[in-house]
Amino acid sequence: RFRDTLSPRLGLEVLPRGQDGLLRIRAGYLFSPSPVPRQPGFSSLADAPFHALSAGLGFDFGSVWGVHMQSNFAAQLALLSKRTFNKSSDVLPFAHYDVDGRVLHLSAAVEGAWE
Repeated sequence: RFRDTLSPRLGLEVLPRGQDGLLRIRAGYLFSPSPVPRQPGFSSLADAPFHALSAGLGFDFGSVWGVHMQSNFAAQLALLSKRTFNKSSDVLPFAHYDVDGRVLHLSAAVEGAWE
């Protein structure tokens, strides 16, 4: 009984002047609603909608010994909205619980492509 959701996303990439495409600055936002419905009975799936902000940098090093080299760095902070679950009976497993929190993702990548 999961629900279908729509997750809007927005992204932006900026190429600073005078860099000739060597540096890229990126930023983004997304909202992801939870597909998990209210939890009656024995199931206790914990999920919450979240907002996420991201930022990143990309560097193009050009050709090094015939290999086109670039690197990318990114960070994303996901902020879960507080969601409270209260079941109809106190004897059910996890009859009352909250879901919330923050998740930080960091990434770094180096790419080489033969031309």
